[in-house]
Amino acid sequence: MLDFVEFAQLDAQGARLQEKVDLAQNKNRHAYFIVNQFAAMARAKSAKSKSPLIAVVTASSRDPFESADFYQGLFEQAGANVIWLPLDPAFQQARAMQDLGFAGCEKLAELHSNHGLFDRERIYPLLTALQRNWCQQPEKLQQVLREVQGVFFNGGDQSLTLAAMTKPDGSDSAELAIIRQRFEQGELVVGGTSAGTAVQAGGVFTQRPVPMLSNGQTGIAFSRGPFATAALSTRLWPAAGLWQWPVGW
Repeated sequence: MLDFVEFAQLDAQGARLQEKVDLAQNKNRHAYFIVNQFAAMARAKSAKSKSPLIAVVTASSRDPFESADFYQGLFEQAGANVIWLPLDPAFQQARAMQDLGFAGCEKLAELHSNHGLFDRERIYPLLTALQRNWCQQPEKLQQVLREVQGVFFNGGDQSLTLAAMTKPDGSDSAELAIIRQRFEQGELVVGGTSAGTAVQAGGVFTQRPVPMLSNGQTGIAFSRGPFATAALSTRLWPAAGLWQWPVGW
């Protein structure tokens, strides 16, 4: 309902108003340091030591389009060139449909609605058009990932970011494969905040798998252990009386 009644915020020329960031005014000195340190680490990966190119992924948000301005502005304030990557669960589903010969990229709005996101083409016409274009020409997005020195994931729900970086069958997407390869070769720094950090968990430690904590309740985790399950849809929580995090990991 809120998505459909949202007003587009436009200037006198009809262009969308963008959120502004002033990093220097941040009263949290730790946040200020971390953002600048990430930009510095990315700059160190640049062969010419010029302004680094950082890609931001806002897939952890229910509305990844709404978060794009903030994260772009954040790292621009730290002296980086920034590009927003339109990756989200609907994007990977559309790409899977394309690979099967269907017009999945033309169904992005419908696929977004399956994840509780509606009417974004009206509010963010340029960003949704960019996503559709790169869905139809994924080599453009993949080329960006081959050129950037840093990738940063936002906070929110890490299960959404996981779905944005993997194919519907759970295997690595082409984008994640590039990130893994370049990170392992020391060409790329990867960071995140909150869910953007948690989604990077996993792998194996002392011959045991390390789970990615997604949601759940501490007491149940201690008594039953973590287990893998799909997160409940936020559209179902009120009907189920679950206004807090659902049980599960």
